Amino acid sequence: VLEGKIPQPQAIYLDSAHEEDETLLEMKLAWEVVAPGGILFGDDWGLGPVRRDALRFAAAHAGELDDGFGPRVQPYRTMARFLPGLFVSYNSYQWFMRKVPDATPLMARDPATARHAVDSPVAWCWGDGFDGKDC
Repeated sequence: VLEGKIPQPQAIYLDSAHEEDETLLEMKLAWEVVAPGGILFGDDWGLGPVRRDALRFAAAHAGELDDGFGPRVQPYRTMARFLPGLFVSYNSYQWFMRKVPDATPLMARDPATARHAVDSPVAWCWGDGFDGKDC
C-alpha cells in the first residue's frame, strides 16, 4: 500500500434498504470503488425492488460485467444467470456481479434502454435451481 493511498476493495456486499431505486443507488456507488476484477454482491434477490434494481444495474453496465464468472462456478450447481454478468445463488438468493479485470467505466446508458432490457425475453437465462418462469 502506498502511503496515503487506500486500495480499492476486492469485494463489496450490499444488504440494501430494499426500496425501489435504493439498491440501484447503492450498486452505482459501490461499483465506482470496487476494484477491477472485484465482486459486488448482495442478498434478498427474492424481494421485487432488489431484483428489479439488480436487473436494471446489470443491463446498464453489461459491458463492465464478467459474464464468464457464472459458468466457472456453475459446475458446482449453485448459480443461475439472469442477465449477462448477473448471477444468483439458488441456495441463498444472493446476487453476484464481477467487474471485468480491465474495466473502464462506460458512459451511462439511457435508463429507458436498461429498463427495456430487463423487460425483454430472457434467452440469456440459465440455471438448474430456478423454475423457468423465474427468468
